[in-house]
Amino acid sequence: MKEKIIKINRLLISYFGIPARPKKLPDPIDTLIATILSQNTNDNNSYKAYQNLKKKYKTLDALAQAKRTEIEKVIRIAGLGKQKSATIKNFFNSLRKENEKIDFRIINKLDDEEILGELT
Repeated sequence: MKEKIIKINRLLISYFGIPARPKKLPDPIDTLIATILSQNTNDNNSYKAYQNLKKKYKTLDALAQAKRTEIEKVIRIAGLGKQKSATIKNFFNSLRKENEKIDFRIINKLDDEEILGELT
């Protein structure tokens, strides 16, 4: 199986090339929230839910302080609003317990092993 995957990867690279990475990497917390919203829905609906969150809550602190039920209403289009809003709230609650403020920029200074340890 591994050999097939490697072969397919080579064929895709030879046909399409390697996509350029963005010069500015997305914020890790935004990426995590977008990933939570993408569960069991299509890209269009998860993107709309993400945009709704960004429009309603201008800062991560504002989102972190929002009630779970408010978040649920804002992300409803992505489906599973109760579960996803609870996951987002639990994530922020655990961040607040361990850190004074919500900021993952420190992760940019860590190597992969340290990042994995921090996130798990």
